[in-house]
Amino acid sequence: SVALSADGAFLATGTRTGVMCLRRRRDLALLQCTTAHQQRVSGLSFHPDGKSLVSVSWDGWATVWQVPSLAVRARHRVDGSANAVAHSPTDDTIAIKTILLDGSVASHVAQFERFGEPEVTYWIGREYWGKGVATEALSEFLRDVKTRPLYARAAKDNVASIRVLKKCGFTFTAYETAFANARDERSFAALLRLC
Repeated sequence: SVALSADGAFLATGTRTGVMCLRRRRDLALLQCTTAHQQRVSGLSFHPDGKSLVSVSWDGWATVWQVPSLAVRARHRVDGSANAVAHSPTDDTIAIKTILLDGSVASHVAQFERFGEPEVTYWIGREYWGKGVATEALSEFLRDVKTRPLYARAAKDNVASIRVLKKCGFTFTAYETAFANARDERSFAALLRLC
């Protein structure tokens, strides 16, 4: 996982093993590294003011860090594992939603910023595939998150995910090569937009 502070001063990275590092962006000088989580750091988000950073992990914890010291400001237990995190560009809101079904985590949906544009991402547990859970979770999230235009990416061969996005009003705009976190590799992706 990678995040860039809004002012471009800091670059944060998270690894599969739970290590998180903070670098000065202009020269990539290493400022701090810490064992942030017990499992993969799956999401990072700088606060718009650049003074704090949130990390989430498959270990079920969200941690707020002071920048640049990486001192822990707060830790929060999340339901199940977290795959993404984002700050609202205008306040302290982190736009992430966890969907529970029968007491189990079925899905996570989040809004974040990529290359200066708002994007939505989601994950759904394999046992809930093909049951309409992803469409309902994303639809519910989009009723709360009013940012438009909003972008989404899905692997070109992930027909089910593209179908979910289209059912929720997204339209295809282009294909691109992008890094897919779930696959841990670069892949051909469809870019979609919701106006």
